[in-house]
Amino acid sequence: MQHTSPQPHSNALSVQSKTSLTASQQKLAVEINLTALNSKAEPERELVAEFTRVFDHEPPEAIESAFREWRLQSSFFPAIADITELISRWHGRVDHEDGKKIEANAAWDYVNRYLHKWGVDLLPLYSNGKVTTPPPLDSRIDYALRRIGGLKALNQVDVDKMPFMYRDFCEAYRLAPVAELMAGSLQQQFGEGKLLGNIKQLGQARSLEVSGEQPTTKRRLPKVERSDEWYAERRAKLKQMADELLAKRKK
Repeated sequence: MQHTSPQPHSNALSVQSKTSLTASQQKLAVEINLTALNSKAEPERELVAEFTRVFDHEPPEAIESAFREWRLQSSFFPAIADITELISRWHGRVDHEDGKKIEANAAWDYVNRYLHKWGVDLLPLYSNGKVTTPPPLDSRIDYALRRIGGLKALNQVDVDKMPFMYRDFCEAYRLAPVAELMAGSLQQQFGEGKLLGNIKQLGQARSLEVSGEQPTTKRRLPKVERSDEWYAERRAKLKQMADELLAKRKK
């Protein structure tokens, strides 16, 4: 049986219908063609039509992501159920990311209203003999706010720099749960305990100096006594070396 390599799929995108295809249908045609080349198996015209019917309402980004992920994990042409599952995963990831962005944006709006009501110094409100103190901030909002410099920095930010502060706040708000989980290990690695260790060593060295003792790391070697004969012999040898050096330069 003669084996022929598959050619680009002609059924996926006909010349007559190119201009009438939607963006999703065009993306389907491209991805089906690439997947057919990757699997070395050309799908039947009826299967291509069914793929188009099922997925032509999906966003082009979802179609591209699903087919690309399939090609990375399989060398066979996918079934419709396979692509359906991958597209569902894509929607789940996108929905989750959109939800996090919406939540971070709501946190940003809240902290701005909080600043407007309570001010930088968080002074209590007095009304009809009652004192109202500002409520504590949520731990995630508090973390994100500290990362941008606190209420004072938010209050003084220039209008042209506000988008960058908003970006940094949202990013810090997203990372806040991770930072909370890592707080214990980070405290051990970078906390005050590391600094206190150095301070104790320095205090120990100073106490030795006050008591008249030298630290062991700075203890001096005992002075070696030399005889007059040793110094005379040393001077003679150095003079001889100097004379030889001068003689060589005169040559």
